[in-house]
Amino acid sequence: MEREHGVHRASELRGKRIIDQSTGAEVGSVKDLVLDQNGRRAIAFLVDTGGLFGEQRAIRWQSVVSVGDVVVVQGPITPTPVKEDSELDELLRLNRRITGTKIISEVTGEQIGSVSDVTLDDRGQVLGFETAGGFLGRGSQFLSAEYVRTVGKDAIIVTISGFDAGDARERERGAGEHDTEQFGQ
Repeated sequence: MEREHGVHRASELRGKRIIDQSTGAEVGSVKDLVLDQNGRRAIAFLVDTGGLFGEQRAIRWQSVVSVGDVVVVQGPITPTPVKEDSELDELLRLNRRITGTKIISEVTGEQIGSVSDVTLDDRGQVLGFETAGGFLGRGSQFLSAEYVRTVGKDAIIVTISGFDAGDARERERGAGEHDTEQFGQ
């Protein structure tokens, strides 16, 4: 499936080579993303620099010039040890994972799925979440960030119900088939 320019799935970013814009040198590859405390923005990439037992290193998202087949970053740059960045160090100590987090409707109190992926724009802003095990267990769906009230440690609370999600799917089917369905649209 071809992606809209400037829209990226976290799962598709993992493993991409990171290239320094000023030198053309590869500085590592994307190991993972670090989201802010509220789960609304990517603030850094964890970088795999090829060492077996080395310390965790990161590159801040603000250094990103572009994302395509590779991630191009402003240079010269060297991935920073996470322990030297107090914000990143603290976020990693909290050990919060978005993938697998339950999605709960504040309208009905029901679990309407769980997060299988995160979708971001070129600025690192979270656009929404891919879900698994959604309404009536029907495949993957997209939950727009506009319907997210809270991203917490144990659950993501949304302002729509599973019923709303089902109505959205029916409207989309009328407009054509999609690989990923969307909640609340």
